[in-house]
Amino acid sequence: MLFRYAAYKDGKRITGEMDASSPREVINHLRSSGLIPIKVKPKHNPLFSSGKPTRQQIISFSIQLKQLISAGVPIISALENIRDSSMGTMRTIIADIVEQLKAGQSFSQALESKKDIFGEVYVSLIKVGEKTGRIESSLQELIDLLEWEEDVAARTKKIVIYPSIVLVVVTAVVIVLMIFVVPKLTNFIQEMGGEIPWTTRALIATSEFISNNMILIIAAPLLLLVLLRYLYKRNDKVRYKLDCIILKIPLIGEVLKLLKLARFSKAVALSFSAGIGFVDSLDLARRVVASRCIELQVVDAMKKIEEGASIYEAISNQDFYNPISLNIIKAGEESGQLDASFKVISSNYDFDAKRKIDKLEPAIEPLLIIVLAAIVLWIMMAVMGPVYDTISKIQI
Repeated sequence: MLFRYAAYKDGKRITGEMDASSPREVINHLRSSGLIPIKVKPKHNPLFSSGKPTRQQIISFSIQLKQLISAGVPIISALENIRDSSMGTMRTIIADIVEQLKAGQSFSQALESKKDIFGEVYVSLIKVGEKTGRIESSLQELIDLLEWEEDVAARTKKIVIYPSIVLVVVTAVVIVLMIFVVPKLTNFIQEMGGEIPWTTRALIATSEFISNNMILIIAAPLLLLVLLRYLYKRNDKVRYKLDCIILKIPLIGEVLKLLKLARFSKAVALSFSAGIGFVDSLDLARRVVASRCIELQVVDAMKKIEEGASIYEAISNQDFYNPISLNIIKAGEESGQLDASFKVISSNYDFDAKRKIDKLEPAIEPLLIIVLAAIVLWIMMAVMGPVYDTISKIQI
């Protein structure tokens, strides 16, 4: 990776670039050359900067690390091998972890400084794996979790993007009809004279409004989206309300809720089975659910458990789990197999989400046809009605 550096030699400031695997390697090279390094940072191309690693890159890193450790390679050597075969941001991240391990920190301590990249569940399970001597098992569990989350993310995008495309297509068709087609038809109708019915007047008014306010119609949704995005990131109350509204959107909201609960339940099961306390498992899982609407209910359940309530009682007072899931939790608590119970709950929600997505996609296309047919029918009625009335009044 290419680094930019600034250093002093004999009182003079020197700047330059150097290809290295980590900032530490650049600093050591500068010092061995008799320079005093003052600044070292990666050189980023603004057009091709890789930014934060993707989930797929984290999965690939975890798979390689697990394979090397399983083969008996020491963790520092394993990380150095992965670093040398990596590119961009991931190479820099691994290089920094290697430097921290060489400085005497454990792998989990090094990952702690990268928590925003790997996630709290990842760091916590690695920490447990180090303590129990089962780091390979922890890595395999994380690989399974991340691959499942990648599949969930793909399905989530599918149910959000496809309806959005349909909405854009319908809106574009309506705008084209109202701007280019309807005005020519309405001019023809007005030239014929006679009484104009309410359907035609409504069509003319709609066409004129869209034609005269085209910029506003396009700009308003974009500005609203930017404003909501800004408030969502900076105002917790707005974020909570928007998250709750999203989960109540017909069809789409229901599927998103199922996917989020499946992800939450899987994280709870994985954390608890690794030896993390149940309340701490809930705390880790709530951070990956990506919904303040569900997250705040989990926090309330955690407080009730800490105050002495049973797990079933604490969670049943919330409304994010359905009765079947609550009964599974109750049975798991009584039998001492809560991790298995949450795995079953996750599988149930995952299955329901897949089934609904399979039904949702085929239903969107007929809906698009119905909407377009209704618009065309409205235009035909508004145009042909006055034409028919005019022709019927002509006496031969």
